[in-house]
Amino acid sequence: MANSHSIKLTMSSPEEIGKAIQKQRRAQKITQKEFAQHLGKSERTIQKYESGEILMKIDVLKQIANQLNVPWQELLFAKVTNTPKDNTTAEYPAYEFHTIVRCNQRSLCHN
Repeated sequence: MANSHSIKLTMSSPEEIGKAIQKQRRAQKITQKEFAQHLGKSERTIQKYESGEILMKIDVLKQIANQLNVPWQELLFAKVTNTPKDNTTAEYPAYEFHTIVRCNQRSLCHN
C-alpha cells in the first residue's frame, strides 16, 4: 500500500538566489574577494552570481552552499521580500515533487 504526498516548491529567480548567497556571505563576514579565492573563481564572477547576472549550474550552487555551510536548497528556494523598483512581479516556474511512502506492515499504514 502506498500513500502519495505532494509538495509544491517555487524556484527562486537568479536575483533572489544571488541575494541569498550575498546575505549568507555577509553574515559570515567574508568579502567577495575572499569568497572568490575559496571557490577558485574571479571576484567579478562572484559579483555576477550575487546580482543574478549569471544563472549558475546546480553543481556550482552546491559548491557555493557547501562553502557557506548552508543547504543548497536554502539558496535555490530562497525568498527575498524586496519588491522590484517598478513594482512588477515576475513569474518563475513552480515544480511539484511527489513522494510515495511504501508500507509493508498494514498496521502502520494509513489510507
